[in-house]
Amino acid sequence: MRIFSPQNRLILCLIALFTLLNIPSALAAFGLGPFEDIKCKALGLIDPAKAVMCIFKKYGIDDAMITENAQYLNVASLKKPHPQVTVTFTPTDPKPGEKATATATPLNFANQPETLYYTWYLQPEICQEKNLNAENKARCDLNKDGEVDVEDFKIKAMRTYANSGFDYAQADYGKSDGESAYKSVYGGDDQKKKNNFCFFYDVKLGKDYQFQDCFHLFPNAPGYTTGDNAFSKGEEYFWRTNPDDPDTAETGHPDEANVTGLGAKDFSWTYQPGDRLGVAVEGIAADSTLFEDSSYKIMWAIPNNTCKVLEKHFDEPGEGKNYGTQLDPTTWPDCPDGCEFTRTLIKQKPVEAQQAPSSSYTIGDYQYFIKTETISLASRRIATATGTATGGTGGTGGTGGDVGEGGTGGTGGTGGNATTKITTETKDYFKPDAAVCNEIDTHSLVSENFFTQAQVDSNVKYQVALGTNQSCCGSTDDFKKDGTALCSITNSAIEIVDSSELELDTIFNMNKDYFNKCLLENMLKPSESGGKNEKIEVSLSYSPENPVNDTSNEGDNADWISVVSTIENSTKKESLHYAWTVYMGDSADAEEEWGDPLLKSQLIGVEQTTGAGIPHLKFKANFSDAPKYLKVKLNVSEKVTSGAGEGTRKGYAEAIIPLSSFNNNLSVFHTLVDDSLTLAKGDEEICQIYAGSRGQLVDAAICPVAPDEIVAVKANITSGEDYDFLWTLNGQALSYKYDSDFTEPGNLIFFPVLAPEGSTLSLSLVATNQKTGVKISLNKTFLVSEPDFKIISADESTSKPKTLGHYIDLDGKEWPDYSQTEFLALDDSTIKLALAPFASVPFPAKEDLPITWYWNDIQLETTDRSLSFKAFENMETSFSLKAEGIYTQDNNTKKALNEYWGVILGEFYEQPLSQIIDFTLADSIDESEAAQNGQGRILASFISSVPAYFAFLFRLVLTAFVLLAAIWILFALFPQVQKND
Repeated sequence: MRIFSPQNRLILCLIALFTLLNIPSALAAFGLGPFEDIKCKALGLIDPAKAVMCIFKKYGIDDAMITENAQYLNVASLKKPHPQVTVTFTPTDPKPGEKATATATPLNFANQPETLYYTWYLQPEICQEKNLNAENKARCDLNKDGEVDVEDFKIKAMRTYANSGFDYAQADYGKSDGESAYKSVYGGDDQKKKNNFCFFYDVKLGKDYQFQDCFHLFPNAPGYTTGDNAFSKGEEYFWRTNPDDPDTAETGHPDEANVTGLGAKDFSWTYQPGDRLGVAVEGIAADSTLFEDSSYKIMWAIPNNTCKVLEKHFDEPGEGKNYGTQLDPTTWPDCPDGCEFTRTLIKQKPVEAQQAPSSSYTIGDYQYFIKTETISLASRRIATATGTATGGTGGTGGTGGDVGEGGTGGTGGTGGNATTKITTETKDYFKPDAAVCNEIDTHSLVSENFFTQAQVDSNVKYQVALGTNQSCCGSTDDFKKDGTALCSITNSAIEIVDSSELELDTIFNMNKDYFNKCLLENMLKPSESGGKNEKIEVSLSYSPENPVNDTSNEGDNADWISVVSTIENSTKKESLHYAWTVYMGDSADAEEEWGDPLLKSQLIGVEQTTGAGIPHLKFKANFSDAPKYLKVKLNVSEKVTSGAGEGTRKGYAEAIIPLSSFNNNLSVFHTLVDDSLTLAKGDEEICQIYAGSRGQLVDAAICPVAPDEIVAVKANITSGEDYDFLWTLNGQALSYKYDSDFTEPGNLIFFPVLAPEGSTLSLSLVATNQKTGVKISLNKTFLVSEPDFKIISADESTSKPKTLGHYIDLDGKEWPDYSQTEFLALDDSTIKLALAPFASVPFPAKEDLPITWYWNDIQLETTDRSLSFKAFENMETSFSLKAEGIYTQDNNTKKALNEYWGVILGEFYEQPLSQIIDFTLADSIDESEAAQNGQGRILASFISSVPAYFAFLFRLVLTAFVLLAAIWILFALFPQVQKND
C-alpha cells in the first residue's frame, strides 16, 4: 500500500486542517504563549470579524459597547430638529379696537427669516362655525365660493397685510401700475432654480413623509393665482392694494410678494374680541434631500405643530369594531316603464392594524367583500283602456236626372269621433316586504361568507337591507305579469380584496385641502399666547457696568446704580405691579444663600420698591459692609381681563451686579524719614478734628498742613496688578523720584508742602482697574496753615476743661461748650496733661521736638510732650501751666526735602509755639458740686471760674471802691474849713 495514496493524502490534509484550527491550544500546551493571544492571531487567518473583536477586546472595548453605540447611530437620524414657529402677541391682552401685533419666530429653517413665506390667517369671532348664520356667512365668505373656510381667513389676513391701511375706496382700479408682480419659489425666495421636494415631518416617528406634489398655502383671488408673476388690476382690486404704488405696504417687496407673505414675520391688525390668528411658514429644512441635486427638503411650520385631521384620517375601526357596509345606489331608480341597473354592496372587515409607510399614523388592514347585483325591473305600467264613439252625420240625398237621363247619387255622411281613457294601477307587489328581503339577503350573505349566522343573529346592524327598495325580488306568481318577472336579480361572485393588495401610498396623500384643515387646529388667541397662563417675559439691565461702592459714611464717591426692566410681551407697563428686592452677597452664584433683602431705608435714594409704575430702580452704592455682589430681583404681575378670562400673569427676573468697594477717604499721615532718607508713613492718622461730643474725631473737610511738611497720603484701595494709580497735586503729576523701590505709582503717595501759608493744595487720585475698566476718583484738599498745639487732659477723672455753656445743633440736640484755657483739677490727685492739635491747625510732627513747661512762670525740667504732677492741699488754689516749643523739621526731613525736591538749606520754615492754661483746684471736678468747696475758697473759686478779663475788670472795680472809701475816710477825718474873706 502506497504511503501517499489519494486516501492517505486526504487523511493528511484533514490532520493538517485540524492541527491548524487547534494551533492556539497546542502552543499553549507547550507553554509558547497565552492561549487568548495565540487564538486571536490564528483566527485572523480564518475569521477576520473575530480578529477585529480580538483587537477591540485588547483595548477594553467589549461587544456590548459596540452594540449600544451602533444602536445610537441607527436612530440618530430620527432625533433631528424640525422646522417650528412660535407666535408672540403685543400686547398680550389687547383691548377691543386696539392695534395688536403678532410676531412669528421661525426655528430650524435653513433660510434667512426674510426669505420665508408667512401665510397668516385671521378668523373673526363672527366667522366661527357656531356663529355662521346667513348674514355672517355672507360677510365671512370672502372668495364667494359658498363656503367659509381657512381660505377666507387667509384672505382677510393677507389683504390686511398687503393693504396696510390704504384707502382703497377712492382708488382707480381701471388701471394697474404693472410693477406689482412677483414669482414665488417653493421653499422660499432664495431657492430659485432648485428642484422641489415637499415633506411632512412625522413627530411621533421622527421621519419625513414626502408629498406626492408640492404646493403653496397662499390665498388666491377668485380666478387668479397668487405668486404667478402676474398681478392684474383685478387682483389689485381684490387685495385692495394701491394701483399706483407697486409696494402698497412699504415692505420693500411688490404687492404680489406681500400677498405671498414674503418675509412677513410681523402681522398687525385691529383687535376685536374673539379674534383667532395663525400662521404657516414655508421654507427649507436644514437637512438635504437624498436626490442627486442641490435641493433641500421643503417643509412648513405651524404654531402648535399638531394636526388631528391626519390622526382622524388614519383612525379607522380596529379589530372588534363594527363592520362597515356600503350600498350604492341605496335606492332603486324610478322607472315605471322598466330598466336595468347595477348595485354594489361592499362590506369592510378589519383584520389587523398596520403602520402607514413613512408615518407613525396607524392604518387598518382590511378585507373588502364586494357583491355586485344586476337588477332588472319590468314595466310597471298596467293600463286599462275605456272608450266612447260618436256616429257621423248622414249623407245628403241624390238629385234627380233630366228626362231620359239618370239622376246623381247623394254624398256620404261624416264619421263619428271615438275617445279612449287609459288608467295605470299600482299594485302592492311593487313594494317588496322588508322582512322577506332581510331574510333573503342575510341568508344569501351568510351562504356567500359575507357574515356568519351568529353575527346575523346577534347584531341586526349586519343586515344590509335598507329602506323600502330592497336588493331582493319576490318569487310568487303575484310578482309576474303575463309570465314575465317584474323584478329579477343576477348576482356576481363575491370578490374579496385585502388592503395589503392596494397601493398604500395612495391612502395618505397630503394635499393643500388636508393641510388647510391642519391650519384650523393651529389658531391662537392673544390671551392664549400672552394671556393669564403665560409668563411675562421680563429682563433687567443695569448701569454702570462696574459700579463702585463707597463704604464711608459720606459716600461722596459712590456710584448711582440704575436697574431698568424691559417687558417683552406687555405694553401696559404703567399698570404692571412691580416688586423690587435687593440682596448683598459675596458670590455671583444666583442660587447661593443671599440672606434677607435690604430694607428700603438701606437703599439711599429709593422712595418706593413696591407698587404700580416702577419700571426702574435707582439707588446709591453706599454700603458699609463692602459686599462683593448685589442681587437685584424683580417680580412683576398684571391682571388679565379679556381673552381666556380673568387671571394674573407673572414674570420674574434678576441681575447680579459686581461691586468694587472702597472707602472714599484718603488717609493722611505724617512722614517719617530715616537716616538713609527712606520715607515711611507714620502710624497715627492726622487730618482729623474734634466734632460733636468731646473726644469724637472725624475727617476734616479741609486738611491743615504746615509749611515744609512731607505729607503721606494713602488710598483705601488694594495696590496690585489690577489698578493703575495717577496722583496729581494742583493738576501736576506727582514725582516718584524720592523712592527708588517704586517702579510705578501705588496706593501711597508722599509730597512736600512748599507753598506759603494760606495756600490751598488739591490732591487727586484716579485709580483705574485694568480688568474691569472701573475708574475710582478721590480728592483731598489741604490748607497750608501756621502750626499750633493745645494742652489737653490725658485723664479726665482728675482734670478737665470747664463748661462755658451749651449749644443746640441743627437736630435740636444739646452739646456742652468747653473752655480751651480754663481747667478744673481735683485736689490730692495726679494730673496728666498732653499736647494735641488745636482746632484745624497742624500739630508739630516730630516726637523729638523739645517742649518747655512752666509752672506759674517757673520752668520745669521735663521736655516731653506729656506732663504728670501731683496736686496737694497746700498748693495754691489756682495756678497756670505753659508749654513752649519751636516748630521746625528734623534734620532727616530737611535732607529729604533738599535731596528729592531741591529745597535750599537756608529756606526751611521755623515757628515758635506756646499755650497757657489756668487750673483751679476743687474738692470735686463735677461743676455742680464745685460751689460747695468751703467758704474760704468761695471768692477764689468764683474768680477762677470766670475768664481772665472778667477777673481783671472785677479787680478794677474793687480798686475803685477801695479808693472811694479811702477818700471818704480822709474827708471825714479832715473836714473842710470855710474861710471868710
